Amino acid sequence: MWNPLVFPIFFLVHFAICLNCFVCNSSVDPGCLDGEFQAHILNLDVRPSPCSVRDAKFCIKTTTIYGGKRLNQFYVSAIMGTTRFCSSKHLGDQCQYVDFPDHDRIYQACVFTCENDACNAARSRLRDLCVCFVFLIITIPAMDTRLLF
Repeated sequence: MWNPLVFPIFFLVHFAICLNCFVCNSSVDPGCLDGEFQAHILNLDVRPSPCSVRDAKFCIKTTTIYGGKRLNQFYVSAIMGTTRFCSSKHLGDQCQYVDFPDHDRIYQACVFTCENDACNAARSRLRDLCVCFVFLIITIPAMDTRLLF
């Protein structure tokens, strides 16, 4: 016998256990790059999506960076690429230096693994601004009370 409540319950259970990750490749979609490399990109439509990988429990972000140059007192790296995807295996959090015999560049390849929805996102400038704003709200009143005494 068919129960009309079975379908809604199945629908809710299915989406409750589905991990959502960012899935992209910066060689195809420049919006996949990390935040500091997105300043020149107008289309940032990369959104988390339900994982289609069987038994996906982890979101992964890989980056490949090579050298860079000194700009004033800062060392600026040049990023080669970023991929974000779902995985059923924990790939760890590590970086390695890789060199190739045909040229003198040394690359840094990094893998970051996390297990929450949309945790493989780029660093958000908005989040950084929120942290700065909260910090200012906390410190300004403290500074005012010190000036009174």
